[in-house]
Amino acid sequence: MDKPRYTVEIVIAAPGTPLMDPKTGRQEVLDGVPQTSSPGHMFYVLHASGEPAKSFGFAPKVHGSINGPVTSCRMMQMSIRTRDTAAPSR
Repeated sequence: MDKPRYTVEIVIAAPGTPLMDPKTGRQEVLDGVPQTSSPGHMFYVLHASGEPAKSFGFAPKVHGSINGPVTSCRMMQMSIRTRDTAAPSR
């Protein structure tokens, strides 16, 4: 019997990467201002056959802060996709 196989996708976005609106697929705009990830961001996505992907990331404790402590969090993959993020290769 084959063991279950898992893949891990690592996503790293540079500071200033545009943040995408998951509903429209376009850059998120709040109060007329295009949104970016000021400090950049990193997250990883766990993929298992037949199961929804699970994403975990790292972010500054203070939103938008470039320096200081970070926190880890579980997130929905599509809510943090960026324009420069490629789909995982299989």
